[in-house]
Amino acid sequence: MDDGAAKLSADNNQPPGSDRASGARPTPDSSQGAGVVDTREIASALRERRAEFALAERASGRSPVSTPDIGSRDVPPVDGDSQRGPSADQASAKASAAGARREQAAKHVVVTRAEGEDGPLSSQLRELGLPVLLWPAVSVAVAETGALEEALESVGDFDWIVFASRHAVAAVIERVETPPANVRVAAVGQATGQVLRQRGWPVDLLPEDANAAALVSEFATKPMQGTKVLFPASSRALPTIAAGLTQLGATVTQVEAYRTEPASLDVEACRSWIDRDGISAVTFASPSAVIELEHSLGKEHFDRLLKAAKVIAIGPTTARALEEHGCTPIMAESANLRGLAETTFRSLQTRD
Repeated sequence: MDDGAAKLSADNNQPPGSDRASGARPTPDSSQGAGVVDTREIASALRERRAEFALAERASGRSPVSTPDIGSRDVPPVDGDSQRGPSADQASAKASAAGARREQAAKHVVVTRAEGEDGPLSSQLRELGLPVLLWPAVSVAVAETGALEEALESVGDFDWIVFASRHAVAAVIERVETPPANVRVAAVGQATGQVLRQRGWPVDLLPEDANAAALVSEFATKPMQGTKVLFPASSRALPTIAAGLTQLGATVTQVEAYRTEPASLDVEACRSWIDRDGISAVTFASPSAVIELEHSLGKEHFDRLLKAAKVIAIGPTTARALEEHGCTPIMAESANLRGLAETTFRSLQTRD
């Protein structure tokens, strides 16, 4: 069970550093002539950019690319028009861009899923060099398990068990350790499938895209008329899977395997981060997180967050929930936590 009640850490409540460089540069010495920039300043900017590039390469797990040590060589003095550097406007633009990158680096990425400081998404973001704020919008709680246990007593009567999350896997395997004979197993995505395999369960159906609609599409390629399907689900499960399989002719038994509930947030601290523009990106791994974060922050602060920060959704279902709030999110390149982390990192390296 996830530690979804994770609180904001003490350092999460500290404001972004006020001593970040603004990107401004000193005015070139007038003795160098109009439109000529002190070449020492250019060398300094080049050294800074080269260091930022190397840091990004290390953060992304790639070997740093060898580049000429432009900024570390002695720069010859300016002597006449033939050695004039770029214009002051060009140097100022470069300095401003460098300042913007430093300001972006000082901001934090918000994780809204239920996990602790060392959770999988938070850890992967930090490995990429991104500072993280934990704002768990939802928590996972134990459900009233009467219906689940009753269904599992006759689990051998089903043709399929469909798992849409690792929480459902945990709830079932806690009660049925050995996979039932002659019952096939479907998982909505790679992460859920991996948990099943780690516990010795087979995975007979796994869609290429990790979402409910793709799962139903995979079932549509199989004879489903009269098939009996057990669907252990969240208390907030969307109707996509149950309704989709029913339309294909299956008899679906949906039972509550766990509860998804609002988490307790330090709302004033969260709003303070938004007020001082301290958020660079916010990640969403479920529609429930979208709904509950808006409920916790209030519509005004939630809308400001979505407008000020990059918004990354793990998959199309979560993206649709954000679109209903007037936000067009960036979709994770792959519908898993690694894809969510890497897409967040790449989105912050590009300028709007």
